[in-house]
Amino acid sequence: MKLHYLSDEALARLEQTPEVLAEMHKRLAQASQELVDASNDEDTEFISIHDAALELGWTEEQLIQQLIQDGLIIDLGDELVISPHPDISRVV
Repeated sequence: MKLHYLSDEALARLEQTPEVLAEMHKRLAQASQELVDASNDEDTEFISIHDAALELGWTEEQLIQQLIQDGLIIDLGDELVISPHPDISRVV
């Protein structure tokens, strides 16, 4: 199967075979290379996870758990990575 032709949504619906997982990892790596620097310089509007959690009245752990539940971050066990699409909520 030519997985690279599938949308992220279609890929997320497939059984998680080694081939599908490899394609997900490849897409995660590509997406992470396209990220914008999120430093907290005064000339940007980016804030840290700590500052965002404080603004919401949450702990950092609560904020990260919510980002995982929303499909914006994937917990790989030993690291967190940004999800290329909210429908891809885990890679196991």
